[in-house]
Amino acid sequence: MKVFSKLLILALVASVFAGCSKDDENLPIADIAGTYEGTITIAGMGEYPNITINVTYANDAALLSIPVGAIPVFPLAINATCTVTSDTEKYSLSGTASVTFPVAEDVSIPIPVTIKNTSNITKAGKAVFDIEVALPAEIPNGGVTLVVQFEGQKR
Repeated sequence: MKVFSKLLILALVASVFAGCSKDDENLPIADIAGTYEGTITIAGMGEYPNITINVTYANDAALLSIPVGAIPVFPLAINATCTVTSDTEKYSLSGTASVTFPVAEDVSIPIPVTIKNTSNITKAGKAVFDIEVALPAEIPNGGVTLVVQFEGQKR
């Protein structure tokens, strides 16, 4: 009987530790995929509500898709490939894209876009994407870097 009691206590203690270990696991990265709705703020220019950004995940990378018109002063779509890491509370994203801006027939200029490493998505689906768009001097209203922040929630 004493052996049975000791085994029962040992089993209970082991199950308590096994039950708690799941809390320390990183969030599954594929769960970031989805549609996020929120507001884009452009430094010095204002806020633009009701913006939708899509995030897909495949082949160990996330694709952050910002549609044409989401950044009002930037008339091109952005598709940035991002690396993603996670911990127990949030996902962190960072990446780049190069968007081509047509300036004449058969002539375009690359525009670098950076998804800064301060971008994240919480376990509850709240997203903050920090984006920089470096507009070259060769395009209208160029020679500046747009500092853009998206704050939203996963649908």
